[in-house]
Amino acid sequence: WKENKRAISCIPEGVYRTIKQPPKESRPYKYFRLPHVEGRSGILIHRGTNPLHSKGCLLVGGRFKDINTDFPTLGESADKLTWMTTNLPDEFDLEIRKKSS
Repeated sequence: WKENKRAISCIPEGVYRTIKQPPKESRPYKYFRLPHVEGRSGILIHRGTNPLHSKGCLLVGGRFKDINTDFPTLGESADKLTWMTTNLPDEFDLEIRKKSS
């Protein structure tokens, strides 16, 4: 948690409306957007392999790989995002909460 600063902080706990987005030039695949996050212009759920790709967004993947490095990487990210955009509704609520101990 870094005071919800864009590109470096985790997402505050809460329930967020999540909306499927069409491909665009800079992101040529379907993805999801959480448009109403206090203090941010929105948060994306998209593909990527390591935390450096997230810039404050959520990355999807099928498993962790290379876990003995400074930045564990995600495997099967594109496949999992394709599965999500094919099988999840165009809009849904996503709950973000702290990991329980």
